[in-house]
Amino acid sequence: AWDSPYMPEFEASLGIPGLEGTQLRRVNNPDLRGMAHVKTGGLRDVRSIAGYVQGAGGKRYVVASIVNHEQPESVSAFHE
Repeated sequence: AWDSPYMPEFEASLGIPGLEGTQLRRVNNPDLRGMAHVKTGGLRDVRSIAGYVQGAGGKRYVVASIVNHEQPESVSAFHE
């Protein structure tokens, strides 16, 4: 997706933690707000988060986490 000519639209469709929508309360540290574009999801026994994160040096990283467990909320702190 990153090399696609549609990358700007794709990235813009992902939420910005700490700044908007369902991602608004996801980041408590003001220095980290706006440093990622992510999508979250959940089902009965599943929690997930994936997207792009900008490192302190400006480099972008791809992140993805999928938890499939009877108590997926146990990883909530990790997904914050």
